Amino acid sequence: YFTDKQCEVDQVLNQLGYITEMEKVFGKFCCDIWCPEENWVVEIVGPQHYKKELNKRQKYIAENFGIKHFTYLPSDISKKDAKEILQREIEKYSEEDSGDYIEKRVK
Repeated sequence: YFTDKQCEVDQVLNQLGYITEMEKVFGKFCCDIWCPEENWVVEIVGPQHYKKELNKRQKYIAENFGIKHFTYLPSDISKKDAKEILQREIEKYSEEDSGDYIEKRVK
């Protein structure tokens, strides 16, 4: 079962040219959206989420699965704002992903 917001954000990512997997399981955690080519997790965060739990989840996934990029979007975000934030995140991650990190990710 996917929420309307998950579907909306997934659609934005697809329009930006990204292949995605929804509700991707990483060990004991399930993430809303995963972009495998970019090794990027996008989470839709509502009032039921607690920062401490999100930090714990992010640390576990990063350490055990090598995911470096995480983006958190509020559950009440508009599609337009989500697109703008995701585009900024893409630019930021593109700048970070230079040199040896890309080589490590490809291996």
